[in-house]
Amino acid sequence: GVSTETLPRILALARPPGGGESTLAYEGPTDFDRIGEFLRDCADGGFGLIEARRQVQDQRDMHERELKGLHSELEKERDALKSSRAEIARLRLGQVGQVESKKRSIDAELQAAKDTATAAEAKLASEAERFAAEMSSLRSENEELAARAQALQDVQEETVVVINSANADTFFASQARPLKAVLFTTKPDIPPLWQQLYDAQSMTTAFGVVRHVEERIMEKFSITPGDLPRICLFADGKNEPIVYDGPVKLDALASFLRDTVSGGDACVAMRQEVHKKEREVEEVTAEVARVKEEAAAQVAEALLLASKAEESAKAALQERETLAAEAA
Repeated sequence: GVSTETLPRILALARPPGGGESTLAYEGPTDFDRIGEFLRDCADGGFGLIEARRQVQDQRDMHERELKGLHSELEKERDALKSSRAEIARLRLGQVGQVESKKRSIDAELQAAKDTATAAEAKLASEAERFAAEMSSLRSENEELAARAQALQDVQEETVVVINSANADTFFASQARPLKAVLFTTKPDIPPLWQQLYDAQSMTTAFGVVRHVEERIMEKFSITPGDLPRICLFADGKNEPIVYDGPVKLDALASFLRDTVSGGDACVAMRQEVHKKEREVEEVTAEVARVKEEAAAQVAEALLLASKAEESAKAALQERETLAAEAA
């Protein structure tokens, strides 16, 4: 919370794509550039980018403290080395009989101090290398997070998204709308019907197009170029897509999308059953038309044969009459 004891304080209110509201507090120095960077991060990436930057800063602060500790330890060892050297100088002014003994002792302490200093320097170098590696990793994660934020912004700004390997994960993971309608096609352009559906159903449905050249996405959903075109619906909370099998018309598709959002599985199953019956009627109608056409052809053939038989009979009768007249 905010009280008079915590003032001054800077807060940013963010609205995530899924709805709701979250509060982000600025905890950095009172610096114009740092505050401006914080506000840009809130606008571009929201809580995820701010949290990533905080983690980077926490890691940087921790390593700086570790480096300061190592430097302090190194300074102590150097002071000990100086003290040892001073002790050597002092002992040289003492009794001659104790010089060699003290010298050996001091040499041992000096060597130990050198070894300790060398180990401290090696540890410092190792920690510095580890710190650099972790900073590089954090920078990479930060860049990846920024790329994801940009991809999410691009997906939300487009009406019909042309899905590819770069934005597929962001599109399918987005929860801005409860339903996603994806057209798998071999055609290079977005069909006008898909744009019309977006205009009618954009409040509840996100629309995308996957072309047959996106092999990784096609393989993920077990679709081959021979299956195209295919319309798949992806509802939130469902692992498998719903394959649309009805007529590819604006009214039929819009009704199916509305039923999928508001009616659930039962309504979708009923719609699919209606589509199945419609296909059966179309198949029976086509079969009846084929049978009628075949029957008409057979009738025409029979009439032709009858006409030829009648002509043959007339010719035979005329020939008999001619022979009878000649005989008389």
